[in-house]
Amino acid sequence: MTFHRRNDTPKSAVLKRVAAYGILFFILGVAQCSFFTNLSFLSAVPDIVLGAVAAVALLDTQKTAAICGIASGFMIDALGGSGLSLSPIVYFAIALICSELSKKMLQSFLSWIFVLAAASVLNSLFTYAYISLSFENAAFSAVFKSILLPEALTTAVFSLPIFFIVKLCVRIAEAKNKFKM
Repeated sequence: MTFHRRNDTPKSAVLKRVAAYGILFFILGVAQCSFFTNLSFLSAVPDIVLGAVAAVALLDTQKTAAICGIASGFMIDALGGSGLSLSPIVYFAIALICSELSKKMLQSFLSWIFVLAAASVLNSLFTYAYISLSFENAAFSAVFKSILLPEALTTAVFSLPIFFIVKLCVRIAEAKNKFKM
């Protein structure tokens, strides 16, 4: 006589993943849109959600990273109060590109720093494109010095613990390893 555990179904695995990542991205989104925007010593708001999307792209499947990217983009737009913008598309594109970059990488902290740097550069490109389309006289040097560089640096610094938090969520969600051995 064999007993089957109830939690071994694919449906419960998906629910674990949705719960783990949903709670994580909600907490990070609220922190980014409320706490970090009110820090007066920072000239830019760190994009810690971007760090989490890059970590999911490295540690989990491309499909999961894409879903997390789209969901976090909608959440950032909703919490940021800016209405509907292109954030879901931007985070989705970053998740896909970072996931492609990470296909041949080890799932380590150093690999994540490389993926985070790539995600930050892609985010800066989207930000500059948005600024240059919104403002006609946007000089690249001024935008780079006042917006892009401070945002990239603060994102790198404040996202450092995010890798370990996402790694914990991957374990909680019992996500399958994307590498076939």
